[in-house]
Amino acid sequence: MIDLSVYYRQLLLSTHRQHDHAVSAASVVREAAKTGALSQQRTRRKVAIGSRSGHKIKPVVTRRCVDVFLSRLHPDTAVDDVESCTSDALQNIPHCDMSQININCTQLTGKHSFYTSFHVAVNINV
Repeated sequence: MIDLSVYYRQLLLSTHRQHDHAVSAASVVREAAKTGALSQQRTRRKVAIGSRSGHKIKPVVTRRCVDVFLSRLHPDTAVDDVESCTSDALQNIPHCDMSQININCTQLTGKHSFYTSFHVAVNINV
């Protein structure tokens, strides 16, 4: 598959020389589909979601981790302040089960003393 922008430029130059007018994007896509330069995207498979109890096959617990770096906060900001702010923000999300969420906040050492930085890791067990 070739880059469509390169293909568009080549088609534009060749058509411009032949007809002395600009080429529309729709004609470029049609021409690219005819020549096979633009292939059809694969259809995505449907995701199977369900539950079954009392079976020998058990699902795996999914864990997701979101890492956030906060920088240039006031030097008096404490780790507890950042954790409570993160917890408050997560509680505003609908259908958020706080019992499945673990917040780990670490204060980073910075170059300057006039601000502080933090690394916040939010682990979600789904």
